[in-house]
Amino acid sequence: MQTKEEYIYKLLLRTLESAETIVKKAIAHTEAGKNTEEEILNAKLADDMYPFVKQIQILTDNVKGGIARLSNNQIPKYEDNEATLSELLKRIYMTREFILTINPDDIKDLESMTIKLPWMPEGMSWTVNAYVDKFVVQNCFFHLVTAYGIIRMKGVDIGKMDYLGEIK
Repeated sequence: MQTKEEYIYKLLLRTLESAETIVKKAIAHTEAGKNTEEEILNAKLADDMYPFVKQIQILTDNVKGGIARLSNNQIPKYEDNEATLSELLKRIYMTREFILTINPDDIKDLESMTIKLPWMPEGMSWTVNAYVDKFVVQNCFFHLVTAYGIIRMKGVDIGKMDYLGEIK
């Protein structure tokens, strides 16, 4: 039976696998001449939502920030300047490489730890359970499914099993 720490670790890695599939499908779509990269990168589901490029950037920020905070590691800084789908794919790979430098055993003291993010008001913090369950996981899935919806809307040949990945 896996621990909660192992579950979180594997869940965030799996989220990156799904993001990788989504971006690779978008690349194949543009290489087939069905949309330009710029059209995909800048596509939004609604005017008040972020475009595809920002969805992937925020997703990777949540993954690397979550793992770093839970393991008391420094969060890698990314420039958020990806201008191609290949650059987004590289960002996903960099995030995975960072996670793989952390041993799931490095995620500890979850019951006693609190998380305070820079934008939180003075005196506010979360328990680790609230941070993971109500912020990290929810944000990751929101941005992942939004990215999926954007490329689906642009006509990319992608389905539910691409999103879910291999089920073992």
